[in-house]
Amino acid sequence: MYGLYPGNVISVKRTPQYIDGCKAVLNQRGDGGTGWSRAWKISLWARLYDGNRANKIFKAYLQKQCNPQLFALCGKTLQTDGTMGVAAGITEMILQSHEGIIDLLPALPDEWSEGRFDGVIARGGFELDMKWQDQSITEVEILSKAGKPCRIDAGGKFKVTSNGKKVTVKANKDGSFTFKTIEGGLYKLIRKI
Repeated sequence: MYGLYPGNVISVKRTPQYIDGCKAVLNQRGDGGTGWSRAWKISLWARLYDGNRANKIFKAYLQKQCNPQLFALCGKTLQTDGTMGVAAGITEMILQSHEGIIDLLPALPDEWSEGRFDGVIARGGFELDMKWQDQSITEVEILSKAGKPCRIDAGGKFKVTSNGKKVTVKANKDGSFTFKTIEGGLYKLIRKI
């Protein structure tokens, strides 16, 4: 399953012919396990865009596999890789960038109808702050740390501004859009109504 996560050889978008096989393997393995095993399964189901399944595993982790401080357990000892792996899995549920596109809320569970995150880093040197309500993005700020073009799928039509000025956006066939950035530039995505 390494090709699905953390790798990107297997992909829902690029290699859909392998996805049923991945799901079959994950179903055979079940959702239980130690902290690290659950963390990996959260990320795998997130890469398969199944936020509800990832959340089910996360909730079982909270109930059975972690301390009150949220550190993962392996037996009775703390498990660092499980702790950090769960954080990575949650991140995969709300933001993915392994395919050259920043994909926002790709595996959002139904229960997480509203929320926010600050300071999540996407590949390409982008730092994002985001809010959503009713499972729709309401606000996104992107800090470009490297000045590279930003390609993003925010699940709808957005305009992009920087310093109050409109930024030129190129629509892509897959529903994403791309805009140029400058190093240190701050960009806001505003949903078109």
